[in-house]
Amino acid sequence: MLSNLRESIKQSKVIKFVLLVFICAPFALFGINSYFGGGGSAYAVKVNGNKVPVNVFDREYNAQRNRLRQAFGGKIPEGFASEDLLKQQALESLITGEVLNDVVQGHNIVVSDQSLAKAIVATEVFQVDGRFDKERYTVQLRSSGFTEESFENQFRHDVAVQGFRDAIVRSNFVLNNETAVAERLSRQIRNATVLTFKLDPILEKMQIEDADVTAFFDENSANYTHPERVKIEYIELKSDTLKDQIEVSEEDARAYFEGNAQNYRVPEERSASHILVSLDEGAGDEEADAALQKITQAKARIDAGETFEDVAKDVSEDPGSAEAGGSLGYFGRGAMVPAFEESAFSLAQGELSEPVRSSFGYHLIRVDEIREERGKAFEDVQSEIIDVLQQQRADEAFFDQSELLANASYENPDSLVPAAETGAFDIQVSDWIDRLTKEGIAANPAVINAALSQEVLQAGNNSEPIELGSNHVVVLRVQEHEGPRPKSLDEVREVISDELKRKAATELLEANVDSAQTRILAGDALTEVAGSYEAEVAEARDLTRSTTEVASNVITALFAMPRPTDDAPRLTTVTNPSGDHEIIVLHSVTDGAEDAESEGGQPSIDATQIGNAEYAAALRALRSKALVEINQQVLQPHTGM
Repeated sequence: MLSNLRESIKQSKVIKFVLLVFICAPFALFGINSYFGGGGSAYAVKVNGNKVPVNVFDREYNAQRNRLRQAFGGKIPEGFASEDLLKQQALESLITGEVLNDVVQGHNIVVSDQSLAKAIVATEVFQVDGRFDKERYTVQLRSSGFTEESFENQFRHDVAVQGFRDAIVRSNFVLNNETAVAERLSRQIRNATVLTFKLDPILEKMQIEDADVTAFFDENSANYTHPERVKIEYIELKSDTLKDQIEVSEEDARAYFEGNAQNYRVPEERSASHILVSLDEGAGDEEADAALQKITQAKARIDAGETFEDVAKDVSEDPGSAEAGGSLGYFGRGAMVPAFEESAFSLAQGELSEPVRSSFGYHLIRVDEIREERGKAFEDVQSEIIDVLQQQRADEAFFDQSELLANASYENPDSLVPAAETGAFDIQVSDWIDRLTKEGIAANPAVINAALSQEVLQAGNNSEPIELGSNHVVVLRVQEHEGPRPKSLDEVREVISDELKRKAATELLEANVDSAQTRILAGDALTEVAGSYEAEVAEARDLTRSTTEVASNVITALFAMPRPTDDAPRLTTVTNPSGDHEIIVLHSVTDGAEDAESEGGQPSIDATQIGNAEYAAALRALRSKALVEINQQVLQPHTGM
């Protein structure tokens, strides 16, 4: 039953997705440290005195990349792959998690054993036929790298955090006048000027003495370490590898062809010619009448004896076919727009249509030749069939062998040898790998996550089968392990130099921004102020809360500003992940209409929306009050091993 249950989890996308959301989501926000231990004294960030280790930051950074990679089908688009942005997001996630930890502890928000048990029992991914199943619970936790104790401790914490959120969100209500006020605010229009102070030009001119680099390293050497690393031995099973070893005879291929002949047919195709008089979809009656008259005259010429080809060359406005006498060649169903297709497939060979209106305009269509639906020859599809049979047999072999591998590695947790002997698998050995390794078997973060898990690293057990892709699994165990190792000055000299340059450049940039604000408040012209500091000036007009042409952090800051007065301009500043600073000068605010209902007839705001906004505001307030110390090294590019 255990192997069957493990297989059902592996094959069920629904179970895997729900378990991923249910168990893995806390990594991104809540209680990160409760999942991981060790990692040395180096820290990524300190929040209210609590250190978050660098290895935890690395895990969250890799998790951010992996979530993006999965969201975009395996490859992160260039605009989303910014290392600086991903690191900032990882840090903010960790900081928010630590802040919420303090809230839970400071307010003594606790979840009783009874409430915890009730929540777990009610979780569908742990149920069989609508009832909690202890074996499913145990297997699912193990397959995700958890012990029951570690998961239940974390789940207790997450339920407590959810209780804090619910206390804010569910306690809200909306008064009648609040809906009208919210409507005015949501439809507000604001005008501003944005001055952008670039960091890079200052960075390029910044010089740091080597003695300063050495002194900084001596004081902060504990923060510069290589991540912990392991050598692993592993058994890898892929259906693609199995497929290459499978031979399919011509006899088997032909038998498959004859049994599935309906799948190897060529649908009806038609060769047609057309004459097009172009017309925009939104054209008025007058333009449509003129186009119809022109295509009707073209048909009259053909009916009077002129060849279709000559009229097409003279009249047709399709640049791709007019010179060819209107010929479109062969096409099947689905290749043309619906109106054109319907007419072309209803005509007899040689028949000319009446004028047909499509999204392109008016057509005259003539069917030149018809190829009836027909079967393909075996020789034409033989290689395709062999590939299908190879894949089918490889998949069957994969499922059988993965079952053997899972059972043998579970029943003999202290060695891969029995599993290798049971299924005739090869045991492979890696070189040193860590969380920065991006090649070979360790290119998938799941491998290093499993290798450094408590079950595998501390307990010395084989891992559960780790799914690396479609029909691709690996089982591993740790052969050697090294904790974080100190880096030498030579290894980090360039990193420290860049860090000190960035710090000095940022301080100078901030001084320029402060000075510029003082001058603006004193009445100096914005263009004059910008010119003094080589800042860029942009006019931001008619902005709404949903404007996408301006960066979201600017929109957020702009709509958080109080209304301008005649006494003094309203200013605020924002800092971008790149380090650039922006001064926003608010000029005017125009309220939206007091329409309390949206287009669908429902109020545009409700208590839940307000509650969510207040929860977000509470998080921002808690974050702003937290004592946060970021180890700037983690924001630098990763160095090698």
